[in-house]
Amino acid sequence: MNPCCAAFAGYVAGLRRSVRQASVDLARARETIHDLSVLDELTGVSNRRSILNLLEDERMRSDRLEQELAVAVLDLDNFKQVNQTHGRDVGDQALRRLARRLREAVRAVDTVGRFGGEEFLVVMPDTSAATAERLMRDLVQRVAGTRMGDIAPRLSVTASGGLALYQPGEEMWAVVERARRAAREANQAGGNRAVYEAQASASAGRGRPPRPLERGTT
Repeated sequence: MNPCCAAFAGYVAGLRRSVRQASVDLARARETIHDLSVLDELTGVSNRRSILNLLEDERMRSDRLEQELAVAVLDLDNFKQVNQTHGRDVGDQALRRLARRLREAVRAVDTVGRFGGEEFLVVMPDTSAATAERLMRDLVQRVAGTRMGDIAPRLSVTASGGLALYQPGEEMWAVVERARRAAREANQAGGNRAVYEAQASASAGRGRPPRPLERGTT
């Protein structure tokens, strides 16, 4: 081959390799940007905006298809004391591990998101009350059963869980607040347990407390 032709062919091949690498780098950059827009940077689960957008989509889908929709809140018990006693780095490690445990525990159709601080939101589409209660108990128990000794000696974490079923026509924030109110009820009862608030306004309107699920195991 003519030396000039060989040099030109090598130059073209180099350009093609550069273009392919640039395409790979661009795809990776797009994936990173997408992940940053929908995932919580610390825990890797859906971030607050993403999980709320998903919940609104599922709310509309529930209305359209007349399917049940369950929303659960898990609030880690006394987690501020973990940061105060062991330091924020330990607290961050614990949050990452617990988020991974929750993500592994839910079904493929469910989504876990970090609602804020040490509070997680779980969206369970097309889920009956009985199934949602069972899943809620399992999540609370998995939090309590997560090993933390390698992160910090004698470290253990429990959670208060709140469960609410979406009522047709209800606003998204209303069902979230019912689940959060049930989680607060669980926390006030001692934590490491879950509470199911069965109706949108029955508890407040009739003075009846949300129905507790069985206590989580440690």
